[in-house]
Amino acid sequence: GFSFARGESQFESYEVVPPATLDGDGVQLELARTAGSGYGLLYRGDRLYALRSAAPWRSRPIDDVPNASGAVALAVDPRGEPVVVGDYGPASGLRASRWREDLGRLTTEALRPPAERYAESAAAFADSGSLYVAARAVPQNDLVLIQRDPGSFATTRTVLSSANDTGYSPQVAAVGGLVAVLWLDRDFGQVRYAERIGDSGTFAFETALPVSVGPDAQPRLALSRSGIAYVSLFEAASGTLRVFARSDGAFTLHDTVLETGVQ
Repeated sequence: GFSFARGESQFESYEVVPPATLDGDGVQLELARTAGSGYGLLYRGDRLYALRSAAPWRSRPIDDVPNASGAVALAVDPRGEPVVVGDYGPASGLRASRWREDLGRLTTEALRPPAERYAESAAAFADSGSLYVAARAVPQNDLVLIQRDPGSFATTRTVLSSANDTGYSPQVAAVGGLVAVLWLDRDFGQVRYAERIGDSGTFAFETALPVSVGPDAQPRLALSRSGIAYVSLFEAASGTLRVFARSDGAFTLHDTVLETGVQ
């Protein structure tokens, strides 16, 4: 199985999630939650497992999900339905898959042309229903933000970072009119942060964390309902998991979680 930490003000308790099939390499875990429902997405390389708070683990053949990139993203739309985003390969490109209870299967829609390739991505829905995808484009390793508004078949693509080795581990979060993006800049050993207020505003950029990080750092981003940005940072070399919070325009250390053997 696997475990996670939680806490309202400080990270203080651990829970063990019921074990799923974790044999083999390439296991990826994504979690998303809305009021009244929770979703977990476990991608094992050949199977996709989905967990709903009110339902047991259920697996889907990998042919039904965007898996060519080896990395998928999970978001829950305002209706409470899970949406999986990933690269389907050179024939189909970046797509979004939605679970349709009425049809009993996943349906897919294209987000970007097949000529564009993406190695990893993160997804989030705004309260308005707009879908945001932060993704690393390959082979350039550009960090891009893709936006699709509800009822539209078109997407906008904004390049936030275009230098080599700067667009790793993309993260995106949205609440109210705020959209925030986080990524790892391997060249300078930094975690970068950008935010925008409003659909047509410009992004403000900053170095997110007051620490230098190695190329194996794994940053994650979340926004509170009041718009406070939180960043968790795991570094495999030290086995340390730290949480930073942003207030008054700067990130400071919020808490440190030490867990021996965290992978």
